[in-house]
Amino acid sequence: MERRLLQEFQRQVWLQCLFAANAYGEIDRMIVDGLPIDVTPMTELADRPRGDVAVQAMMRAVTVNAPFWGAVQSFLTAAANISKAFWGQGGKLAKERTDLRVSLNVSDASAIKTTLMRNHFDHFDERLDAWWADAPRRRSADLNLVIEFDLLAQTNLTPVEVFRNFDLRTRELIFWGQRYSLPVMHAELERIREPAGLQGLFG
Repeated sequence: MERRLLQEFQRQVWLQCLFAANAYGEIDRMIVDGLPIDVTPMTELADRPRGDVAVQAMMRAVTVNAPFWGAVQSFLTAAANISKAFWGQGGKLAKERTDLRVSLNVSDASAIKTTLMRNHFDHFDERLDAWWADAPRRRSADLNLVIEFDLLAQTNLTPVEVFRNFDLRTRELIFWGQRYSLPVMHAELERIREPAGLQGLFG
């Protein structure tokens, strides 16, 4: 990769690391301060009349938690943009981006590589289509903030019925039974942030 192009990639990686760090800071602040999040357990809206008190409580909880989920989505987007810089969309440019990964000491085993959780959030329409086809009971658990609560074991739901949920103790996202550790990803992004900035801006 030409040096000038490499520097521009490094600068863009640094910028996305900043975006991710800002989003993670917001997530951390809301968890530590306890505001403005609502940990009221939420269940699906299906088959409930619009005037139902439980539905209104759920809508209030989702509204209160919107800034939290917005920060989560921003973090995932920034992390996925960094992954695409290192490997290209779906890994299609892995060979061409080798110099970038080497320059920032990023291996193919890096937590940065996966974009699975971002894809779940980004392609939520497709996940709903799959849920409708594969979950005959049409039950769901979405946007829960849980503490030491196993959604699958304690709600009798199948993996395809569990959408966006967050474990406040481990700081893991849960989607379709898959877990994604924000602290692990954050640590990796913080590791490369300064080198990416130094090389991209002053290298």
